[in-house]
Amino acid sequence: MLFQQCTEMFSLGLYWPLLLLDPKLHMRWLASRILRRCATAIERAVATAHAAPLPLRITMAGIGSAVAACARLALLRASDARLPDAVEYLVVILAGLLGGPLPGVLAAFAGALSLLWLSDSPLGERVVAATLFIVISACVLALEAAYRHLRLRSDATVSEQIGAIALATPGVVGTFFLDEKRRVAYRYVSPKAKAVFGLDPGDICADAGAFYKRLDPSELETINQSLFRSARDLSLWVCQFSFAHPEKGAVWMEAQGAPVREKDGSIVWHGYASDITSRKSAELSLAESAARLQATVDAAQDAVLTMEESGRLQTVNRAGVIMFGYGPGEIAAMNVGALISLDGEDEKEWTPPEAGERVEIMGRRKGGASFPAELTLGEAIFGGKNLRVAFIKDLTEQRMIEHHLGELYRSRFKAIGGMAAELAHEINQPLAANATYLRVARRLLEQSPHAGDAAIIEVLDKAAAQTLRAGRIVTSLRELVRSREPDKTMVCLHEVIGEAREEALENSEIVGVQFELRLRAAEDCVIADRAQLKQVFASLIRNAVEAMQSSERRDLVIETSNPGDGTIRIDVIDSGCGLPESSDIGCFEPFTTTKTKGMGVGLSISHTIIEAHYGRIWAAPNASGGAVFSFTLPLQDAEVDA
Repeated sequence: MLFQQCTEMFSLGLYWPLLLLDPKLHMRWLASRILRRCATAIERAVATAHAAPLPLRITMAGIGSAVAACARLALLRASDARLPDAVEYLVVILAGLLGGPLPGVLAAFAGALSLLWLSDSPLGERVVAATLFIVISACVLALEAAYRHLRLRSDATVSEQIGAIALATPGVVGTFFLDEKRRVAYRYVSPKAKAVFGLDPGDICADAGAFYKRLDPSELETINQSLFRSARDLSLWVCQFSFAHPEKGAVWMEAQGAPVREKDGSIVWHGYASDITSRKSAELSLAESAARLQATVDAAQDAVLTMEESGRLQTVNRAGVIMFGYGPGEIAAMNVGALISLDGEDEKEWTPPEAGERVEIMGRRKGGASFPAELTLGEAIFGGKNLRVAFIKDLTEQRMIEHHLGELYRSRFKAIGGMAAELAHEINQPLAANATYLRVARRLLEQSPHAGDAAIIEVLDKAAAQTLRAGRIVTSLRELVRSREPDKTMVCLHEVIGEAREEALENSEIVGVQFELRLRAAEDCVIADRAQLKQVFASLIRNAVEAMQSSERRDLVIETSNPGDGTIRIDVIDSGCGLPESSDIGCFEPFTTTKTKGMGVGLSISHTIIEAHYGRIWAAPNASGGAVFSFTLPLQDAEVDA
C-alpha cells in the first residue's frame, strides 16, 4: 500500500507540468484512473458477491430489476431517447456477473416484462424489443457462464495438481493464518497429515488445538515468537519442535512456511512440515560422538593440533593452548610454523615431516621461550582436502629428569673416584696385617714343631679375620656403586616403618632397647622403591642400636610428620653416644665411621637412596643426648623439582 501511494504521488507530481504542454492529457489521465479504480472495485465486488448465499443473490437481483424498472419509467417520462433500455441491459450484466446464472436469468425476464408493460410503443415494437433484449441477455449470460466454467475448471485443475503434489510429498502441505485472537487456524491440510501427525486433516482444519496440544508446552512460546516475527518481517518461517505422535510417541518435526499478504491485509502462510526424527537422531548421535571425541582430545596430556595442508591451524586442544600460552582465538588463526621449528631455527614456513615419523622439534611459547618437544604427524583426506593432525609432546620435564639422573650418575662415579684412595688404604690395611700374621706363623713353624701350636692358631685366626674384613669392604663397595634403577610404586611409609621395626626386634642386639613409634604424619603415601626404603630404615636402626651399646639409657624413637611443603619427614632418634663435631655432613661420606667394626658405607648408601627418591637426609645432635638422623621424601601428589 505504501508503495502504491508513493507511486500515485510521483505521478501527480509529473502530471501538472505535462498538463501545461498538452491540455487533453487531463481527460486521458483521468479516464485511465477511473477505469483502473472501477476494475478494482468490480473485482472486489465480484469476489464478495460470489461468497454470498444463493437466496441473497436472487433477492439482490430482484431488487436491482425493480430499481431498474423505476429508473426506466423516470427516464421515459423525461426523454424519448434509447437510454432507458440500456438500464435493463446493465442490470442483467451485473446480476449475471455478481449473482451467477440464476439471478441473471431472473433479471433478464424481469427486464423483458418491463419492456413489454412499461412502454407506450406499439405492441409489435415492444415484442421485438423484448425479444431482442432476451437474445442479447442470453448471449451475455452465456458468455458469463462460459467464463465462469473456464475459471472453475482452471481452479479445479490447479487444485488437482496441488493435491497430486501434496500426495507425492513425503511431508504435510498446509495453509494457515492467524485469527483475530492471534491463534493459528488452518485453511488446508494435505491428506499426509494422517501418516505424519497421526491426526485427520479435517480435525486439524476444524480445530488447530488438536495439533497444538501435542506440542511440548515449553516450546510453544518459542514457536509463537518466531511466527510473529515472520508475520512482521514477511520472512520465511522455519522451526523445529518435538511432537507427541499418537502411535509413535515423541518425534521431531520441522515446519517452514512462506508468508503472503492478501488483498484484505491479512497474512497467510503456505508451508510444509515433515518428520525429521531420523535426521535429528543422526545429528544428536553425531554431536554426541563429536563431544566425546573433543573430550578425549581435551583430556590428552599432549597437544593435538589439526591443520590444513598449508599449515594453517584449525583446532587446538586444551593441552595445546596451555603448552604454547596462546588463547584459543589467537592460536586458531596462526600457522603451525610460528609455534614449532623442525631444525631449531626461527622459521615461519611449515615444512612437514613424513606421516607417522617421530621427530624432535623446538616449540615456541607466546613469550618467545623455546622448549624441546616431540612431533608425530598424521594425515587424513576429508572433502578432497588433506587434513593433518599433529601430536606434540613437551619434553621439558623428561629432559630435566634425564639431566637429574645424569647428575646422579656423575656424582656417583665422582664419589667412586674420590674414594679410590680411601678404598686402597682400607683394603691395604687388612692385607698388610694378613701378610704380617702369615710371616709370624711361618717363623713359628720354623721353630720347634710343637712349641707354638696355640700361637700359630691364633695368628692364623687373625689372618682369616683380616681376609674377611677385606671381603666385606669389597662387598660394601659393590652395593654402593651398583646402578640398579629403583622399582618405584606407591608405598605407605608407616607400613614400611612397622615392617622394619618387626625385623629389627628379631635381632638379639636390640634386646634392652625401648623402641617407640610416633607416626604423626596425616599423609604418608610416597612413590618409592619399598625394598630400598627398608634398607635405609634397617641401616639407621642398626647404627642407632650400635651407638647405644655403652649407654645406660637405650631409647630409640622413629617419628613422622608433615611439614606442610608436600613432603613427609622421618626422624630416627637415639640416646647413644651422639655425633662428633662437624660430622653432620661427613658421616654420609663413604668409608667414614666412628665405630670400631663399621665399614663406613651404610649411611653413604642411605644417602644415595634418599637422593634417588628426590629427598634430603641429614644428621643433628639430640638435645637430650644422642643423635637424630632425619630425611624427607615428597608425597605422591607433590610436584618434584628436578
